[in-house]
Amino acid sequence: MNRISFFIDGFNLYHAIDYEPRFRRYKWIDLTKLACCFIPPHDQLTEVFYFTALATWDSVKIETQ
Repeated sequence: MNRISFFIDGFNLYHAIDYEPRFRRYKWIDLTKLACCFIPPHDQLTEVFYFTALATWDSVKIETQ
């Protein structure tokens, strides 16, 4: 059995979902369940890491982050 860590680029995930109106329903997706879709059943998901980038071009967004 392999131990799997899953890394999610939240900045790109959010903007890809937000860009396409039919995908906006996935904004509140369960990221652990999403990760499990990508690993074989005999492997174990140990961690899910969600990271993002600071929107340095917009000071209001920096404050909300």
